[in-house]
Amino acid sequence: AELGVIPIEPIENKVDTQCIVARCIWDSHWREELCVVYPKGHHLAFYAPLTKKPSLVVSFEEIIGVRKCNPLAGTNPLPGFHLLSIDTAWRCHYLAFAEETEIDSFFSRLNDAMFRSSESKAKKSKAQGWENYQMSLETALTGLGIHSKWTPVTTGKKSKQKKPRRILNGRRMAFDADFIAKPGNGDTLDEVAKYVENLVRIALSFSPDALTASQPSVMEFLDEVSRLRLIPLHEIDLNTKEAFCIFVNVYHCLLQHALLIAVDGLPNKRSVVPFKRCSCYEIGGDVFSLSDLECYVIRGKTSRATHPKPPFVDGAKKSRTFLQYSLGATDHRINFVLNNGDLAYPQAVPIFQSQVLEEQIETCSSFFS
Repeated sequence: AELGVIPIEPIENKVDTQCIVARCIWDSHWREELCVVYPKGHHLAFYAPLTKKPSLVVSFEEIIGVRKCNPLAGTNPLPGFHLLSIDTAWRCHYLAFAEETEIDSFFSRLNDAMFRSSESKAKKSKAQGWENYQMSLETALTGLGIHSKWTPVTTGKKSKQKKPRRILNGRRMAFDADFIAKPGNGDTLDEVAKYVENLVRIALSFSPDALTASQPSVMEFLDEVSRLRLIPLHEIDLNTKEAFCIFVNVYHCLLQHALLIAVDGLPNKRSVVPFKRCSCYEIGGDVFSLSDLECYVIRGKTSRATHPKPPFVDGAKKSRTFLQYSLGATDHRINFVLNNGDLAYPQAVPIFQSQVLEEQIETCSSFFS
């Protein structure tokens, strides 16, 4: 009643738990909502002000864990509020409470409801009837149904042919991730390079035939890749070999990540444009797609492609601002280095390191000689 919410699913005051929370839509956008825990329905629902239908439903089966967040000093997006995370495989849902007693009460009641639900022998759940509202993989990546942080990208010749960007490293928000390198640290470049090398090494270890979102190793990878949001791009010297290795490795990591998920299936001639322009990582407070990284960062200071054909995809025109990140260390042999996932390219992808970069580029080039 306080938010003008009249839930379509009745609330039983003696059984259900309800409270007002601020839910994180993205790190700088929080919305006040009514949260209701339905023990009998085995799910919890969030209602935006003046609505009847929930904006988000999370079944107890989806929840991997519930934890209190303790952001580092200066990183709490809502100073003075107490944060709690409801972790699912693809996304962590963050809630903010004004009082510590409120978060303790909610934490206790939700865990109790989940424990009782796991003991229940009932095979059918009311949550199944609400599956249309549940956060699918597509929704987790794009934010469909809510205002997205990032504008849609053009995927065709007509300006109206647009699709939302899929942010593949959005499981954790920046305030809930560990710093890669502390700001102002003189070793930033080396630390970021080592981090990205490890990241692409993990990504390449996965096989799509034996990949499930609930695997601990997959969730660890999703948490690790979320740390890309904290890379201090302004501290990276774009004219160095290290910068070249960082962005080429990030490109291959994003490509592997997008192919593993393959929301719309593996890309073909028709779908390769939206695949490369919509598959994105948020890096250092900006968003980069596969085509952005390839055309405006890695190839940024080289000649533009004339009449490009798949699997090469030119970057969107509105993304030309990314030319500010153009690498000064780009080599003309980059055509042999970047793997597009096409059958014409080698199956193996090297993890580039500045110490042996020249030898690695020569090896990649030799495959096409």
